[in-house]
Formats: sequence, structure tokens, C-alpha cells
Amino acid sequence: MKMKNKNFYFALSTLIGTIIGAGIFGLPYAIYQSGIFLGLVYLLVLGLIMIIIHLLYGEIILRTKETHRLIGYAEKYLGQTAKTILTLSALFGFYGAFIVYLILGGEFLNNIFGNVFVNSPSFYGLIFFSAGAILVYFGLRAVSESELTLTSLLIVTVILILFFGLTKVDLNNYQSIKLTNPFLAYGVILFALGGAVAIPELKSILKNNKKLIKKTIIWGTLIPLVIYLLFVLVIIGITGSATSPETLGGLKEKLGDGIILLGSIFGFLAIVTTFLVSTLYVKETFIYDYKFTNLTAWFLACFVPFLFFLAGFANFIKIIALVGAVMGGIDGIAIIMIYLKAKKQGDKKPEYSLKLPKVFIYSLIGIFLLGIFCSIVYN
Repeated sequence: MKMKNKNFYFALSTLIGTIIGAGIFGLPYAIYQSGIFLGLVYLLVLGLIMIIIHLLYGEIILRTKETHRLIGYAEKYLGQTAKTILTLSALFGFYGAFIVYLILGGEFLNNIFGNVFVNSPSFYGLIFFSAGAILVYFGLRAVSESELTLTSLLIVTVILILFFGLTKVDLNNYQSIKLTNPFLAYGVILFALGGAVAIPELKSILKNNKKLIKKTIIWGTLIPLVIYLLFVLVIIGITGSATSPETLGGLKEKLGDGIILLGSIFGFLAIVTTFLVSTLYVKETFIYDYKFTNLTAWFLACFVPFLFFLAGFANFIKIIALVGAVMGGIDGIAIIMIYLKAKKQGDKKPEYSLKLPKVFIYSLIGIFLLGIFCSIVYN
């Protein structure tokens, strides 16, 4: 029984740790710019939709004997064209996330060292890229082992900000009806709530008790949603119209340099591990799946997104809004379509089976398509 509980909590922490990442820093600003009330509606509705999407993906995995990732399930149930679309979507999402890590890495390092050395987020972003690219070239793997621990420290930082910031909340800051970009929050929230990449890992962790997968998915998506809701309410309550795109900048005046320094250190450590692990994974995908040389794969994984960064694609909020809406929407639609096929063609009886009306399922596809269109137009 103790082992079952241990595996459940490990699986739960894996999903939570995957979901909570760089996206949390963009939520307060995006929701404020979309209008607080509308933004919070987005957060709650999309939170519930993502729980459903994650559950659909979980059922797909349980209905299939072989273990794949989303691209593999797409090929099995939908064919080569779907595999190609999802591959391009994944690459687009990776490049967008890569740029986000450069922006945040530069901001965090500037918060840490800016008062002592050079005060320039762009300069530190360049340093961050240079060091990261060197490590990825040589294939450093040790960082992956600490990813979950460092993500846990990021969650501790968020809790500390909530704790120290609660007394600084001004209720007047909630009265804003600003609607600068009513669709901005949509993509940012999808980016922040995406955790499908961790769902296949749950099958491995809970291999001796797969009945816990459904419970893990529900709680593993719901807990980040609650943390996000509290984080957004506290940050906007503290900073109001001064809410900054990456959150920490707007908090300096209210919470002081100490908590900002701590948040920057833990935030940097959390994103640097994710940055290295994901970039190394993409580089090795180019090597093993597409037979590129190490140098070519390294260039495609590191320098292509860096060139976009240098070309001016450096708006943190707009990037995660676009990536979240487009990649999140494509992945969501793909999961729904694979689920419908797996219901009929799956080769294994699942530990749980959702019973959702077809009208509701197709409505979700409509929401994702509309979200992709609106986010492209507005962002």
C-alpha cells in the first residue's frame, strides 16, 4: 500500500512539475490585459478543458498496447499526414519555448547580477544562450535528474510570493475593466496548462496500478490550476496596472529586492534545466530520427530559434500566447481525433473510459480552431 501511495505521489509531482513552468510568469499580465473578469473566466474554463484533454490522452494510452508519444499515436491512429502536422507543431512549440527561455533567462540573470555587473537583460540572454548551446553540443545529461527538484523550488518560490504578498493586496486593483487584448490570455493560459508530454510517463510510473492514472491526471492538472488562480489574484492585487509581462519586475517596489532575488534564482534554475533537457531532446531527435550530423542537429536545435530571437521575436507574452494557442490547439484537436479512433481501434481494454457526448467533443474542436484563428489575428 505504501509503495502504491509513493508511486501515486511521484506521478502526481511529475505531472504538476511538468505543467508549472515558464508560463506562470506571463499569466498575471495576460489576464490583466484581457480584462480581469474575462481572463479569470478563460483560466477556469480552459483549466477544465485541459483536464478533459489530459484524461482523453490518458485513455488513448491505456487503450494502446505499445507505448508512444503523441506523434507516435497520431501516426498509428490517424496516419502519416497527422504525424507530419504534429511534428511541425512540436517544432514550432519548441522554437517558441526556446525564445521564451532566453527572454526569461536574461530577465532572471539581470535581476540577480544587474546591480553588480551589466544591467541588461539582452546581454544576459546572450550569455545564457552561449553557455546553454555549449552544454547541448556536448550532450550534457546530468541536468535532467535535477529538473523535478528545481521545479519544486520554483513552486516553493511561488508560495513564498503568495505568502508575503497577501498583505500587500489592494482590492481597488481588481476594479480594472481593461480590454487591451481580449484574446491575449487564451494562448498564455493554454501554454501554462499544457502537460500532455508527461501523461505517457504516468503509465510507466503507475504500471502496477494503472487505475490511479485517472486520479493522477485530475489532481495533477487541478492543483496547478488552483495555484495559478491564487498567483494571478495576488499578483494583480499587489501590482494592478503596474503588472509586468514577466511578473517579477512589477513586484520589486512592493515586495523588495530579497524576494525578487530569491524568485529569480529559483526561476532561473527551473528554466535552465527545462531549456537544456528539451533542447538536447530536439537535437537528438534530429540525429536519430532524421539522420543529421551532430553539428547540423545542434545548429537546427539551438541557432535557428536564436536567429529568430536576434531578428526581434522577443516579446515574451506574445510568443507564449501564440505558441500556446497554435501548438496547444493543434495538440488538443489531435488528441480528440486520436481518442475517437482509439475508442474503435484500440487493442487494449482501458482502466477507465470517459463517456462524453459527441456534441461536446466536437465543440472542443471548434473552441481550439477559433482560438488558433483569433490568436493569430490579434497576436
